[in-house]
Amino acid sequence: MATKRRINAPIAAVFFTIALSANLFALTNQSHEKKTLLRYYPPQALLNEVVAFQPVHEYHINAKAPNSCGGGTTIKISSKQFQCQFTSAGRFSPRIYVCNDANTLCVIEKAKIKVKTGYKTANSTYHPQGTAVSPNPRLPGFIQDDIPKARALAKKEKKPILLFFTQLYCPPCNLLEETSLNTPDFRKLTSGLIRLQIDADIDNWPPEIEKLDMLGTPTFVLFNDNFREIARTILYGSPYFLSRWIKRELRFVNAPISGLKRRFAADPSKMSTQDLQRIGSWYLAQEDYRDAKKTLSYINKKDARIEYLTDLAATGLAKGDDYLQLARKASSEAPDCRETESLWGMIPANDKKISLKTARKEARIINRAIARARSQERINPYLRWDCDLTRANLFYIKAMVYRGPNPSKADKAFQQASDLYGKFEALTQNGKGMAPKMLQATMWDDAHAPEKSEHIYDELNAADPKNYSFDYLKAGGLSDRKDYDAALKVLTLAAKKAKGNEWLQVQRRRIQILVDAGRKSEAQREISSLLAQIHLPRRQPSAMHRFVAFLREMQGKIDSIRDSTDRHEN
Repeated sequence: MATKRRINAPIAAVFFTIALSANLFALTNQSHEKKTLLRYYPPQALLNEVVAFQPVHEYHINAKAPNSCGGGTTIKISSKQFQCQFTSAGRFSPRIYVCNDANTLCVIEKAKIKVKTGYKTANSTYHPQGTAVSPNPRLPGFIQDDIPKARALAKKEKKPILLFFTQLYCPPCNLLEETSLNTPDFRKLTSGLIRLQIDADIDNWPPEIEKLDMLGTPTFVLFNDNFREIARTILYGSPYFLSRWIKRELRFVNAPISGLKRRFAADPSKMSTQDLQRIGSWYLAQEDYRDAKKTLSYINKKDARIEYLTDLAATGLAKGDDYLQLARKASSEAPDCRETESLWGMIPANDKKISLKTARKEARIINRAIARARSQERINPYLRWDCDLTRANLFYIKAMVYRGPNPSKADKAFQQASDLYGKFEALTQNGKGMAPKMLQATMWDDAHAPEKSEHIYDELNAADPKNYSFDYLKAGGLSDRKDYDAALKVLTLAAKKAKGNEWLQVQRRRIQILVDAGRKSEAQREISSLLAQIHLPRRQPSAMHRFVAFLREMQGKIDSIRDSTDRHEN
């Protein structure tokens, strides 16, 4: 037995060694197969490209660590992303410190980026479709797309600046331009301001606009004569409504938002109710409901306005029945008929249908808001313009709520909204404005009523055949109905009309449609073709840099779809 044990001992040692080696091999393989904690980034970048390294879900970047672009230039760093620009050819090895949100694990992620100087096409330019000046007509009395000129004039004349941020294919922007901003009343009411129009469609946004972090169009921003922001809002309404907002905010011309935010960071308990309300309202205009709620929580809610703003912030964060209760309360507290922000969240996301019971609950809240708008219109005739627009929007929300559970009620509400939008044609110059028709067409798209929307798009194209917007909007409606082939065909027509940043906008939608349709290979080919045409300027940010960032985002989506498919197949 002893001999047998002596013989077996070496054999056991061999088996132990083999098992240990196998485990070590498995661990080594696991380390090689370890998933990166960074989202997709391009292994090959364009010259002058700004590459954003972003952590995966439940991780963040340690912005205080010695993150490195590995030979590139650091552009921006935060917990959400680390941006590097590569201005010369070669191989680069960025190092990014990534930690989990529980702060129990931090690792150094090493990226590898290759940058080439050559381009696949001989005629590469800074813009594949040529550059373009602003496609929007200049509004009377406005300086167009020239911030230095507006700032110099503001300083010289000691006047605040009113900035209007707009976009050619944005129906509410067009409604403002064709009605309120084009009237003698508005020019008279804003004669003490420097009026500035900035178009999102221009190729290169001024650096000041990039820093403002605009959420969307139409946006109004009010500055003092030193170009420090006083207030902002996303609204469209009558000259009376706009001027009332301007008058209210001009009281704080010497107390810009940046100073208030610094004081809040230092000690919010020492700030006045008025100042806290201004910061909270500013966050609400940015749809930053979390910071709005936090700011407003320091106020002893004594008046109706503060209570309304607090409920509005809470509504933006709430879901389900909690959302409905808050939306009902906020809409009933609204100081005038234009305050309906809390109700837009009722529209089901991603075409998701809701139950008839929920639709009826939401419709009761909307009907009360419609009744309030009618009553306020009778009390204050100056608000007629604004209350009509509010009622049109409310009927649209009601229609979208009923679209799934009760199509007949949805059709009726869509028609009521369309009739009210149509009333605004009378307010446009000579009654020939196109914005009311654009609002009707996009609404009928949402109603999945192509026989009505396409008829309007045909009218718009006949009235302004060089404008790419109508085909662009039409393609969006077709895509929503999942008629992807027809949408892509219409976008081809839009691309022939579009110039500069408009053309980039068309290509964005085209790529998005291909990705949404699941046509991954086709989308990847189009992205590769576009990247081969692009010659990025060194100066950034620019429209082209933003466009390339979008293409990289789409590549990441395609990559994640493929990765998910591979895992499923394995």
